[in-house]
Amino acid sequence: MIIGKIVCTGAKSETDSFIASKRYARVIQKVGFNVKFKNFKIQNIVGSTDVKFPIKLDTLQQKHDNYCNVLS
Repeated sequence: MIIGKIVCTGAKSETDSFIASKRYARVIQKVGFNVKFKNFKIQNIVGSTDVKFPIKLDTLQQKHDNYCNVLS
């Protein structure tokens, strides 16, 4: 038995994500794999906005370093 996961990105709603995941599972099923769709969950939500000014991340990190992790 092969166990795998599908990651759906770019959906605008939970319903869209669910439907897209079901459709991908169906495509995989049609090419011959035994697919069972279960344990669907939303793990991450990303938001964005235009603040109409540049954000200087280096200055922000320096002024608030106790809240930041710097990865190199």
